Amino acid sequence: MFAPLAPNIVPRNNLIVISDLKDNAERLRELVGRFDSDTFENMTGKVYKVEHGLVEDVATELQSILERHGVARIESLGKPFNPEFHQAMMEVEDPSVPSGTVVQELIPGYLIAGRLLRASMVAVSKGGPTARAPSNEN
Repeated sequence: MFAPLAPNIVPRNNLIVISDLKDNAERLRELVGRFDSDTFENMTGKVYKVEHGLVEDVATELQSILERHGVARIESLGKPFNPEFHQAMMEVEDPSVPSGTVVQELIPGYLIAGRLLRASMVAVSKGGPTARAPSNEN
């Protein structure tokens, strides 16, 4: 029926799960980074450093796994909205930014071998001058 996958090919569903894990690790890293050591009065400094270091290690390792399998993050901030790579979640009134420019990335998107794995969920500006036409390059 189906040809078996080559051993070095990771099924698309597995890459989506890995990219979700990486995103969650990044969110955890951001959350832990917001607190200073005084916030963790019940934790010793060593425990905090170990947990913070563990979060960093997990995020780095997951990024490495994704890169080894040809998965690249879509760079969205400051670029014109492109429906091929972005999913607009909201509009932000900002006359200082060209209309149609991505001003916030809510959830990152990914490409695998140049093809869309998951679109970036973004906030797009409105109210400014018209942005240049989006290109298919990312």
